[in-house]
Order: sequence, then structure tokens, then C-alpha cells
Amino acid sequence: MLNIQRTIYSFIKGVVHRKKNFPNNKTLILLNGPSLNADINEIFIDDYENIICVNHFADSSLYIDLKPNIYVFQDSYFWDSRVRLEYKSKRKKTFENILNKTNWPLQVWLPSYCNNLEVFNSLRKNKFICLKTYNAAYIDSTITGNIYKIFEPLIHFLWKENLFSPPPSNVSNCALYISYLIGSKLIDVVGLNLSFFKLIEVDTKDNKLFANNEHFYGKEKTYIYKDKVNLVHAKMHEEMHKYTSVFYILNSMAKFFQKRNITVNNLTKESYVDCFKRKI
Repeated sequence: MLNIQRTIYSFIKGVVHRKKNFPNNKTLILLNGPSLNADINEIFIDDYENIICVNHFADSSLYIDLKPNIYVFQDSYFWDSRVRLEYKSKRKKTFENILNKTNWPLQVWLPSYCNNLEVFNSLRKNKFICLKTYNAAYIDSTITGNIYKIFEPLIHFLWKENLFSPPPSNVSNCALYISYLIGSKLIDVVGLNLSFFKLIEVDTKDNKLFANNEHFYGKEKTYIYKDKVNLVHAKMHEEMHKYTSVFYILNSMAKFFQKRNITVNNLTKESYVDCFKRKI
């Protein structure tokens, strides 16, 4: 199913980032899974030309220790004016940390459907920070995976030319795709646990879903809602379908990378992702 609204918005903005010829480089992606603290102990940071982080990474002391040069935002709650107050507070803290802690060159990458760049304007006060946008129009797979199975060669061509991008079902998709856009030929990924579905529980009193979410920077108990705007509780089948889509797209991306001789290594401990190479 084509996500018409985001697709039209992406092309109207005219901010299509075309893939160019870059020198081969080695990229490390730091995701926010609970194993990241252990994963990073086995990584030699100086091996990498690019280090990518995502979401609330700047809230951790690792941000200053590792000094990533690319920061990826994908979830609209980082800029949507309608989200609940708790999310506005969380993103404000992250933006302040990026602004105040960054004293090295940093690219902040945003999808072209980001319709509120004003939220990020504060980051422009830091001379080390550069905002970049890529064409993030996409073909959705949340209704059925058959469209990807039937048209996968065409979809991969659209990804190759950045006429479309992988669906933003998880920030890992975007971080991986940006690694491709900057010309990476070898990509190592840590913190890619994707084990959130294990943490989902049902309150036996009112049938509401909740989860004891784990990230490398801490744990929190949260009720699960359909989105970050309204307080409509999600149902179990909706959550399971969401995670199915995440794994489905990652599998398609693994094929995309293989066709282009791009090596992706999953260096995450206790990862539920089975489509990328593992190093033991």
C-alpha cells in the first residue's frame, strides 16, 4: 500500500537526496537495544569512518565517549506538535543534550516527511551541527507483505536511486539505509536486539497492554497506545503485526545489501534479527 500523504509531501518539498559516488567506508550503527553497553566493549571505534546513532542516544554518557558523526531521527514524535506532553519533554531533553554536548562535526539526518523543521532550529545554534534531509517516501508493507514479494526487484531499484526508501517501521531501517546513501560497503550494527515483543504483557484487570521497555540507558514501564498522539490503547494483534512488519522489511533490506555487495554484520548480543551475518 502506497503511503500517499508522505510520498506527495516528500516530492513536493523537493529534497530528494540522490546517491552519489563516495569512497568505500566502514560504518558502525549504534542502536538503543539493552545489549549496547556490552556490545560496545568489543568494538574498536577507531576502525570506523562513520558512527551513526539514533533517537535518544545523546541522553547517554556514551554520546560524548563515542562522538558519533551522524545522528538519525525517524519517528515523527520528535517533531509532531500534536504528540503528548511526555514526548515533547523527552525530545526537548535530547535536543538540549545534542546542542550542548556536541563539539565535533555532526550531521543530523531527517526524513523528507518531517514537516516541522522549526523543532530542530535550536540545533543550528551549534556551529558543529549540520541538518541533512533524504527522500523518505516509501511503499508501506503493513497491510500485506505480498507487495514486497511480488515487486521486490522494482522496490529495490527505487531504493537504489532513492526514489523511495524502506518504510520507517523501525529506526534501524533508516540508519541502515542512510549507511547505504553515504556509500558504506561494510556496516556493523550493535544494539539491534528487537526483543520488545517479549516484554509485552496484558493487565488481567482491564486487558490493557503494557511493557517494561528496556534500552541500554534504562528501563521504564509504559502502557502501549496506537500512536503517540491519542490515548487509544493498542490491541495485541496490532502490536504483533507491527513487529512482523519490522522483521519483514529488515529481511528485504538484507537482500538489497547482498545484491550490492554491501556487508552487514550484526554484532548484537541476544539479537532476534536473523537476516544479517553474525560474528562469533
